[in-house]
Amino acid sequence: MTDAYSPADDSSGPPPLAVHFNPRTQLIKLLLILCIPALVAFAVLKTDLSQVDAATFRFLAVIVVLTLVWAGIQAQRLRNRTPQIVIDRNGVLNRQWHAGIVPWQNIEFIAHSSTVRRGIIQQLARSRRGPYIQFKFRTPPPFVTDAPFPLSWLQRLHASFEVQEPAILEHGLDTSVNVILHSIQDHIDAWRATQPEDSAQV
Repeated sequence: MTDAYSPADDSSGPPPLAVHFNPRTQLIKLLLILCIPALVAFAVLKTDLSQVDAATFRFLAVIVVLTLVWAGIQAQRLRNRTPQIVIDRNGVLNRQWHAGIVPWQNIEFIAHSSTVRRGIIQQLARSRRGPYIQFKFRTPPPFVTDAPFPLSWLQRLHASFEVQEPAILEHGLDTSVNVILHSIQDHIDAWRATQPEDSAQV
C-alpha cells in the first residue's frame, strides 16, 4: 500500500469509490486537542508557582508534549488528501487496517451497524461513534506498512487491533457509510458475475 494508490479504472463495471478525510471534522478535532495545552498553560499562569512542586511541573509538561504530538498527527490528517477508503473491482482498501487491498474473495460477510449486535465486552473494548460497516475476513490479511521503523511497528500494533473487528466508520470521512455500502454491493455483484457460482459467496 502506498499513498499513490488510486481506484482501478474499469469502465466496464461500476465506478470506483474513493473516500477521503472530512476536513471540517478533522479541523474541529484539531482545535479540541489544542484546547488541552491551552488550558494547562492558563492554569499555570493563574497559579502561584511557588506553591507548585517539580513533580507537578513534569507531569504537566508530559501532558503538553503528548497533546502537541497528537495535534501534529491530527494536523497531518487535516492536510491529507489521500483516499482513506477505496472500493473498486479489486476489493476494499482501508488505510486503518494496514492490510493493502482486501480482495472480495477474502470477505466472508459485510453488515451495516444497524444490523450488528455486539457483545458487552466488544462494546467496552472498542467504542464506535456513528454508523459503520462491519466486515469479517475469511483469513487475516497480510500486514502492509507504509512507514519506516519504529513507526512501522506502531502501525503493526494498530493493525492487529483493527483487524480483530474490522470496520469502516463514517465519523471523520467525507462520505456516508450508506453510499460506501451501496458501492460495495455494486462491486460485489459485478465480481460475482465473473466468478464460478460455487466460489462467489460474499
